[in-house]
Amino acid sequence: MPITLILTEKAQEDLDDAYQWYEDQEPGLGKEFIRCIDVKIAKIKRNPFHHQVVQSYRVRRALTNRFPFFHLFRR
Repeated sequence: MPITLILTEKAQEDLDDAYQWYEDQEPGLGKEFIRCIDVKIAKIKRNPFHHQVVQSYRVRRALTNRFPFFHLFRR
């Protein structure tokens, strides 16, 4: 069953900062970063239990494929 994900304000700030950093490194790279984030979020929404549990209180971690970035989420 698909789920709804809510980004915290801090998570959104981290994404904005990372986007800008990648754009500063190479024009268009920030857009590719956001595309990879969007793909991973869609996968989390489709199957949240696929991702590794990293703490005993059911926090899961999903790694992005191309960039050194990960999502922490609870289900």
